[in-house]
Amino acid sequence: MNRLLKFAAIGSALALAAGCAPERPDATPGTEGVQRMAILASGAYGGDAEILIVDARTGNELDRIETELGDWVVGLARHPDGFFLVGSDQYVWAVEDNGDTWRFSDEPQWGGIYGITASEEGEVTIGNAEDGVTKLDEDGEVILHANMGGTCFMDSAPMPGESGQDASIDIYGPRIVVADSDTGNLETIASNIGMNTGHLAVDNSGRFYAGSYWDDDSLWLVEDGEASQLGRLSDGGVEAQWITAMATASRDSVYVLYDGMNGSGVAEVDAHGNVTDRFGAENELWSDLVLF
Repeated sequence: MNRLLKFAAIGSALALAAGCAPERPDATPGTEGVQRMAILASGAYGGDAEILIVDARTGNELDRIETELGDWVVGLARHPDGFFLVGSDQYVWAVEDNGDTWRFSDEPQWGGIYGITASEEGEVTIGNAEDGVTKLDEDGEVILHANMGGTCFMDSAPMPGESGQDASIDIYGPRIVVADSDTGNLETIASNIGMNTGHLAVDNSGRFYAGSYWDDDSLWLVEDGEASQLGRLSDGGVEAQWITAMATASRDSVYVLYDGMNGSGVAEVDAHGNVTDRFGAENELWSDLVLF
């Protein structure tokens, strides 16, 4: 039985009745008309963590992958070789679609693991909080560890127009930076992005969206190095307490994963601050998401 609870949206109901999601030429590529989203479900309510595969537009559950990573996991990405990357117990693990799990990198992330991003070339960027930013190659070998005093990196997102480059967000700025893979230098590309801003995503037009990390559900748009506040999820009627992750949705929008009073949910926010509540689930704790 599908454990996801669909919110009553007319468009979603019609899509479910038709048995598939609507075609979206502006969306991140999916399969057979379905934009697939993977959601990392923590085992905080008991049992090992799972990866849910859902239709990103409706929340219709397509698959549920059981992992062997215990009850506390942070960070989710999709490797171009066709497996997931998950952070657990200071290591980055690979999870195959059939649930087989193996250590992707033998290098422990002593600063902790927060956001994980994988480029199309397989370069992996990890936010290590106060320990900086780590980059791994496609085989899990460390190619860069960049750190500066007084920083705290929590998330990353693909840098628009830069193949293989990821931008990271420093919650202490808050600011968005790019780490040079050759020198380890950190270049600031936007600063003064609200307060306690620690989540990052980019739409398909190259605009960054940033979200508050632990205190509320505020959202910011960053375009051409300038930040402007979009408002809050709750302004759009979403019963969100705080934001837990963000990911690309379309040319002018991103998906926002949030925690509510009784569970977790996914909303879509566009560059004008319009909010659409997509779907959610009671009694599940969702910690990250990725489109693939």
